[in-house]
Amino acid sequence: MKRQTNDLAAFAELRERANANPDRPPIGMEPENSPVAGTAKVDPPRDTNKAKRAAPAARKRAAPKTDPKPPAAAAPPKPVYPWEEADPRVPKVFNLRFDEVTWTKLKYLGDTAYNETMHSIAMTAVKAAITAKLRERGITDADAT
Repeated sequence: MKRQTNDLAAFAELRERANANPDRPPIGMEPENSPVAGTAKVDPPRDTNKAKRAAPAARKRAAPKTDPKPPAAAAPPKPVYPWEEADPRVPKVFNLRFDEVTWTKLKYLGDTAYNETMHSIAMTAVKAAITAKLRERGITDADAT
């Protein structure tokens, strides 16, 4: 029991130390070159005189400064439509209520058409109607994708 108490106390102490400074990374997760990690890696000193000697020559070869271009006018934000976040692979069910005559015509077309079903015929018609309604509201095909 005493060992468990010591482990809990040690854990509580570590947690308290970690919470004391939120800017410091968690214990054991310090970057390799930090002094906390144990062995700090230090970059070798640079020859600053060499950099100073090269600076005047670089300034002579630099291109003349030109006036910066004025910032372009910000485009208005593109509206976010609900279907942009929808997954096209997820089927959603929507029931249509047809009168018997319309349903029988659709059934006949589905039964007698090559490679078409009642569903595919209805889906084509509904998609065309949706596109037309979106165009009426000023939403183009590029926006409606």
